[in-house]
Amino acid sequence: MASDEASDVKRHAQEGGQRVADRAKDEARNVTGEAGRQAQDLWRQTRAELTDQAGHQQQRVAGGLRELGDELGSMADRSEQNGVATDLARQGSSKAHELAGWLDGRDPGSLLEEVRGFARSKPGTFLAVAAGLGFVASRMGRGLAAEHQDQSSSGQSTSTGVPASGASAERPAYPAYPAADEAVRGGQVP
Repeated sequence: MASDEASDVKRHAQEGGQRVADRAKDEARNVTGEAGRQAQDLWRQTRAELTDQAGHQQQRVAGGLRELGDELGSMADRSEQNGVATDLARQGSSKAHELAGWLDGRDPGSLLEEVRGFARSKPGTFLAVAAGLGFVASRMGRGLAAEHQDQSSSGQSTSTGVPASGASAERPAYPAYPAADEAVRGGQVP
């Protein structure tokens, strides 16, 4: 009798242990599944936010290109002389508007894929364009830094490099281009 009871207790303990182990496995599976679902949701949410941010940046770039194209077109239209500079301003205006329209017609994901495809198919051209864009960006950065420094030291209050009343501009707030500087001083702005 005592051995039967001991066997029953042992069997019940084994069955109870097995139930606990099975329940623990089920709970572990549920926790793992929930963690996976939450990780996927987080990934989707992060990806959606990054895509949204990229889209906003793309729209800003397209808007900036349109503004640049408008300014170049306005410069060309106001020019009193037809020449190389006027033609370049018109071409720049046209290309800026064309590029802005191209950017508007693409979502950020497809734009990235197109850039990657171009880089794979024409790596030399891609590197040359990237270097050129880097050079232009650095020149613009230097010009903006010089403008900021000039404004801080000379009391300029405008972003065009024109001194505020009573302030003098010792040097331009844009990169030095001797031919352009001479044309501006001589009143011959194309």
